[in-house]
Amino acid sequence: MVIRYKTAYSDGAKLSDGCLNVQNGRFTGCPENSAVDLDLSDYLVFPGFIDMHTHGGGGLDSTTASFDELDRMSEFYAENGVSVFLATTVT
Repeated sequence: MVIRYKTAYSDGAKLSDGCLNVQNGRFTGCPENSAVDLDLSDYLVFPGFIDMHTHGGGGLDSTTASFDELDRMSEFYAENGVSVFLATTVT
């Protein structure tokens, strides 16, 4: 999948007018003149946030959440830019 961007951020650097190539879940070099599958030129592109300690999200509590509720919590976090989270319990 080739993703075009106008502005992206990575490792503290601001990148302009480029593309990302995703193969098997990994970013690889972008081939010259490749067809664009997703154009994100109207958006800022940056790595996902990491929430290292959360008791829940989207109205759900990680202490008592079922598998389905944890799945919905994952969707809530993804919709808000969080790519990884550590669900914790309350003592």
